[in-house]
Amino acid sequence: MEAIIPIEERTVVSNQSKTRMYKVDFGKVHWGRNGETEYAVYIRVVLLKNGQMRYKNYAAYILVTPGKDGKSDLDNVLE
Repeated sequence: MEAIIPIEERTVVSNQSKTRMYKVDFGKVHWGRNGETEYAVYIRVVLLKNGQMRYKNYAAYILVTPGKDGKSDLDNVLE
């Protein structure tokens, strides 16, 4: 089981739905093998439900379809 030490976090709102966000974190990850600690970017999907944030711990499917501004969610996450 990995241990995560967050260093920086950003919230990116989806271009497709204002109730969907990506929590993009940068931090140290300790994988629990051989004492290895590495830096990594990890993403969680957050959905708003009745004004409350609901974290979803599943693979973050980052949408690549452009929104009205011509940028995709992937563009925003990478930015």
